Amino acid sequence: MDAQFRQAVRIAYRQLQLLVGPKYGVRWIYNYSLTDDEADGVTNPLLPDDVRTGSVRLQPGEHPFPTKYAIQQPQLRIEPSIYLEALMQDVIAFGGRIRIRRFETVADLMSLEESVIVNCTGLGARALFRDDQLVPLKGQLVVLMPQAEVEYGTNGGWQVPAAEAGSFLHMMPRQDGIVLGGTLEPDVWTLDVNEEERRRVVNAHMRLFASLRAA
Repeated sequence: MDAQFRQAVRIAYRQLQLLVGPKYGVRWIYNYSLTDDEADGVTNPLLPDDVRTGSVRLQPGEHPFPTKYAIQQPQLRIEPSIYLEALMQDVIAFGGRIRIRRFETVADLMSLEESVIVNCTGLGARALFRDDQLVPLKGQLVVLMPQAEVEYGTNGGWQVPAAEAGSFLHMMPRQDGIVLGGTLEPDVWTLDVNEEERRRVVNAHMRLFASLRAA
């Protein structure tokens, strides 16, 4: 399985490299992982050596963030609103068809003409395949007005009150807005906005960027 995973990473990485540019909304940006822990920043051991982009651990005084360290790493970033639309147009241009259908049972899948089926039903798989162990992990994002001058991302554990600790916080710049996250709510099915989580994410980022010092 590890070898299969590494090969899939290599294929995906190479294909995304070829898509860099405005048409597909794929680009390189720097991401900064913020931490006070000197041991943070170890690369996933499953990641193949030939696709690692390298990172630099900025020491105190070498970055404007309030944490002790900031790990700088170039990363490929995908703009979903651009990327997904471009892929759909490619499918149509190459003769593909997009059909909307509802599947009630597994037997309904057998009525498809296609010889290969890729299961991307998400939470719908719970009912379709009668998998009662499948539960949602609700994530919620806050989208701010876009700012062209913000060309980097952040993630990690800067100082937050104890009551707000334990969730992964990150900022991602996009052309359609600055995305703040994140939340992880297990077994939450509602699509309603969690106002408490929204305030937590926004307030934590306000404290972060208010504490930046001049570089």
